[in-house]
Amino acid sequence: PLACVSLAGHDPVEVIWPGLGESAEVVLSLKHRCVVKAEPISTTATFGVLCELLTLVPSLMIFNHVQDCEVGFRQHGCTEALWLSTASSAPLYWRSGGKSMKIEIAVRQHGATGPAATSPFCAPFEVAEHGIGAFPLVL
Repeated sequence: PLACVSLAGHDPVEVIWPGLGESAEVVLSLKHRCVVKAEPISTTATFGVLCELLTLVPSLMIFNHVQDCEVGFRQHGCTEALWLSTASSAPLYWRSGGKSMKIEIAVRQHGATGPAATSPFCAPFEVAEHGIGAFPLVL
């Protein structure tokens, strides 16, 4: 089966309905890459009727587990960064579809502001499915 999804202001995108327990990539725009997932719902909750839940989630999530520091993420070639406090997470969407699909990371003390309070951003690196979990960083 097919489903159509769209982002406000963009054309609808056809999505092949993934099999139960599977997922499929969905590119809503050059900046908005997502994943559609099909998950089972307990037949106990649906009075014996087989049902599944389709969810559309960002393909990239970022997390900060560094104590007493904020971690900044930005797209290579862009100046605006997304700063996460300790124990927080957020979806990562590309700022510009025409720029490199690589990210840079920096750290700063909680509440610090200005360039002097922030470490330099690291060299850009590509985030791809084949590299998930393969980006150890020394901060």
